[in-house]
Formats: sequence, C-alpha cells, structure tokens
Amino acid sequence: MRTNAGQVIEANENECRIRAKNSPDRYVLLKFLFSDVISIECCDIRLRLEMHKSSHDFIQEKAKGIFIIQSCAKDHVYELDLRDAVYNVEAPWGRAGNEYIRIDIIKGVGSIREYALVPCESDTKNTQFIDFTQWNQNYTYTGLESRYCKARDLASYILWSAFVRPEGKLTRNSVYSSKNWMTNIWSWDNCFCALAMVESMPDLALDQLLVFADNQHKAGAYPDCINDRFSLFSFCKPPIHGWTLLEMIKRPISGSDFADCLLEPLSIDMAMILAGTMQRCLCMEDLSNLLIYTHISHDSVILLPRYRVFWSMVSKKRRTGHF
Repeated sequence: MRTNAGQVIEANENECRIRAKNSPDRYVLLKFLFSDVISIECCDIRLRLEMHKSSHDFIQEKAKGIFIIQSCAKDHVYELDLRDAVYNVEAPWGRAGNEYIRIDIIKGVGSIREYALVPCESDTKNTQFIDFTQWNQNYTYTGLESRYCKARDLASYILWSAFVRPEGKLTRNSVYSSKNWMTNIWSWDNCFCALAMVESMPDLALDQLLVFADNQHKAGAYPDCINDRFSLFSFCKPPIHGWTLLEMIKRPISGSDFADCLLEPLSIDMAMILAGTMQRCLCMEDLSNLLIYTHISHDSVILLPRYRVFWSMVSKKRRTGHF
C-alpha cells in the first residue's frame, strides 16, 4: 500500500485500486480479466487516459460506447469498451490522425483489450489466465527455510509476470527476459527459465526449449533472440541446450520425452557449431575437451564443458534407441 497526496494505492499481482484517503468507497480499480484484457471501474473518482501519439495514430467509435484505437508505431489495436460507463472523449482530427487523444472515464465500468489485427473471440474466451496465487502454489516447497521464502516468491513472480502467449514467431508460451524493455526471449536465458519450471510445470519448461527449435535456421543455428515479429541470428551464441536437457532429464518428473523432442534440432545445431563457428581449445592440455567461444558483447571467453557428454548421449540414442 502506498499513499500519495490524498490518495491510497493498493496493489497486488492482478489488480490495482486507487482510492481516496478518507473515503474508501471512492476509488478506481484496474484489474486483469484475461492476459489481454484490463477492466476499469470508476466509483466517484474519474480516470483520464491520454495517448502518447505517433504520426497516424487515431481513435474511431465503431459502435455506441465502443472505440478502436490504432497505434501505428506499435502496429497494435486497442478496443475500449465504455458502454457501461459515463465518459468523455476529446480527439480532434488533424492532417494525419488525431491531434491528441484524451479519454475521461467519469464513473462506471469499462475495459481495454489489445490485439494485433482483429479480435478472435474464441481465443480470448479460451485464454487460460492463471493468477499469481495459483501460479505460486507450484513453488511452495515445504522444506524451504523461512528466510528464503521472500526470495522464492519474488523469483516466482518474475517468471509469472514475464509470460507471453503464443503469437507470430513465438510459437509457444514463452518467458520474456522482461516486459519492461527486454521484450524478447533469449536462447540462453530460456534454458534457465526451463530449469526453474521443469519439476512443477514440465510442459511449460519444454516449451522454452522447443520455441527455439521451431525457429531454427535451415543451416542449423538457433536464433539469439525471438519476439512475436522477428528472430535475430546476428549474435548466435553456442547453445547450452544440451547441458540444459541433461539437467532436465535428471529431475524426477522428467523423462525421455524431453530428449526425443530435442534430439534432432540439437544435433543439427551442434554439427553446425563444430563445423564452423567455434574452435577447439588445444592450447592447454587440461582444457582439450572444451569448446571456446568469444561473444562480441562480452569482454570474456566462454568455455562450454559437457557437450562431449551430450554428444555421447546422442550417439548412444542412435545406437541403442534409448539414453
């Protein structure tokens, strides 16, 4: 809870209530209904929405109380439903789009929904929106010392808050590094996200690796990062997916299904790396089984052990049919 100049802000992972300090029945409530829908309830406190416009952005009333807001820069559409609210819209038309867009919700209930091009009712209705309390039950380990509980809950929240649904090149449920400004999935980061979920949510854990296999280049390389619009290959890193797969298989809830799904794409990726983009470290006898790689963004050399173990696992699978 936070207090600001006569207002009290109460928030949790799913909703935010802004109320008058001395009148709790006067408030604005913002709440997630689905992953792409936020409801707005105003009770004796008005809420103003102003758009930070770019050229050609516009608002249009497509039916009484229902407005479409087009963000050309973001290439997204926002549907504002104010049929059950008292409101006022100011949006004078300019040469290209509205000069500004200002919406006052005086009282009542409304909602804002985001979609890429056109809404799909079935997708929204079938969206499985899991609130944080339900999600966090996956991490309530009974044997954890109490001093670590706060850190556990924070780590769990970061994972939950960074999930995005499949869309475009994001072929599966994916964990962004951040929804603030690192709005991509990265090939290394998602490996560690997978390890954090493999015991309690194995299907979601597997998705974090398979989404890169889905976007694998025909030459064998995994993208460095992916979002819904593009996959970037300019900074391809040597994969640690082989090591991650081995760690996932060790967990009691995991099984050979993980390996069966990833064996082929990892084999192709590894073959490409050994063929051209990495070097054997032969200069030091005790490091002769490591692969060496210098990343352009790092002032360091990254040594990758354990790929010989993974490669042995691949060979055994091909010889015997099992790991």
